[in-house]
Amino acid sequence: MVVSNHPLASSAGATVLLEGGNAIDACVATLFALTVVEPMMVGLLGGGIAHIRLESGRHIIIDGLSTAPSRASETMYQTVSDVLPNYRDTVGRKNLVGPLSVAVPGALAGWCHALEQYGTWALGDVLAPAIRLAEDGFLTTPYLSDCIADFEADLSNDKGLASLFLPNGGALPAGERLVQTDYGQTLRSIASSGSGALYGGALGDLLVNEIARLEGLIGPDDLNNYAVVEREPIRGVYRGYEVIGPPPPASAGVHIVQMLNLLEGFDIASMGYGSSDSVHLLAEVLKIAFADRSVATADPAFVDVPVEQLIDKAYAEERRQLIDMSRAMQWSPGVGVSDSHSTTHVTVADALGNVVASTQTINGLFGACLQIPETGLLANNYMFNFDP
Repeated sequence: MVVSNHPLASSAGATVLLEGGNAIDACVATLFALTVVEPMMVGLLGGGIAHIRLESGRHIIIDGLSTAPSRASETMYQTVSDVLPNYRDTVGRKNLVGPLSVAVPGALAGWCHALEQYGTWALGDVLAPAIRLAEDGFLTTPYLSDCIADFEADLSNDKGLASLFLPNGGALPAGERLVQTDYGQTLRSIASSGSGALYGGALGDLLVNEIARLEGLIGPDDLNNYAVVEREPIRGVYRGYEVIGPPPPASAGVHIVQMLNLLEGFDIASMGYGSSDSVHLLAEVLKIAFADRSVATADPAFVDVPVEQLIDKAYAEERRQLIDMSRAMQWSPGVGVSDSHSTTHVTVADALGNVVASTQTINGLFGACLQIPETGLLANNYMFNFDP
């Protein structure tokens, strides 16, 4: 089984399964294909998490998230406001569009690591469907066309992206064939050289040189020092069922367990599906979790994230007692720390019992709206995720 956001990408993964590959092979093939058919969502210069459940029952989290460049500083942006919902907005949108919004990419490293450690196919074979889609083209979907139209102003500022997505001065229409010749060559380079093509190779040089020309921050040392991390998952129990998810720096695992702990103390079934009480309760639980998430989502390499407290059932009980079923409330974080419609997801399961759930992103739609010349690579704008 392969589930993704685009039928051509799902087909790439399903073909791998039919030809004897395992779930990891199929997931990586699907992700590479998605970089072609959904370039606004996912790319090799992005980042993400993969949760792998091996047939042995072992769970592994592969952290290939983007990281801040070593030259990033606390003063690199001028903020617009310190108040929600605009506290991450900066003057000139410099953390959202352009070279200063680009973080060190981790996607390619993460996918290659997963394939090398847990897959069975060669990288070149896994890449073959994506290469065909890039070089032969595919029919633009209404969704891609609409996304291009929504971001036309920013895309038009980049010569490469304008040529690709705005060929006649307007958004590429649905049904039009989109061919990405440069990107096909980039994929062929990766098939030949692996992730080293970007991390220490010619593709990396092109990225670093373009970012430097635009006065961005990524240097060769950032690429050379990037390392994929294998992490142990977060585990919780909800009404007798074990819940397993990714740990920080990802926020999903911690706060899903937290929300389920909060809900466990209520007789949800008696409220009725879609009732005002059930919707109100869910809204309050989400607000509690997101209030904590606002201060507790961080990289454990730099910040002591209070994971054990957040997923503790006693802490959930403390917070649950404050929920008022008769009115909506404003919630402040209950913990402290010591210091996107634009994301795509793939789920793959094979007959052996291997399962992969992977969330990948270039952060915002079309990332930094910046293409690296001669490569077809679209840069991320992951720096928007950092508190400016």
